[in-house]
Amino acid sequence: MWESGPCQVQGILAHRSASNHLLFPTTRAGFLSFGYRLGQVVPYAMVARGVSDRPAVPDVGNLGSLPPSYGPLVEDGQVAVAGLKALAAANAMDQYTWSAGLRWDVRDGVDLKVQADRIRAHHSVNPQVTFDPTSPAAWDGRMTVLSVTLDFSFGGGR
Repeated sequence: MWESGPCQVQGILAHRSASNHLLFPTTRAGFLSFGYRLGQVVPYAMVARGVSDRPAVPDVGNLGSLPPSYGPLVEDGQVAVAGLKALAAANAMDQYTWSAGLRWDVRDGVDLKVQADRIRAHHSVNPQVTFDPTSPAAWDGRMTVLSVTLDFSFGGGR
């Protein structure tokens, strides 16, 4: 619901901390947005930032480097260590997002929104994003997302 006046500013800051730092690293995030109503149209801009501590992989001893005499356990140990490292990397976050958009109030209860997001994830996190598991592609940490959304609500009861 839009408050009175043409300007709207929104923001939030969040901090999360947990005892399991591998699955839930300490995370800080927030955003700030500004919109200006011009009749039925609202242009807006937003900036968001999220960063987490780098999760530490637990000490698994020599599991990742078992001697060849352990046979099939050698490969299992390497897979287990690689999985732990991938889990830690996947839970790390260091990202900025800049957004700009335009919302049009088509009529009461119907809004059309067009938005562009520019995402920049820093190299300190996992540099791989796999859209197709059979063909992993390198990702440089930059992405632009364009979206069009139609929001509507069904009438309230009487």
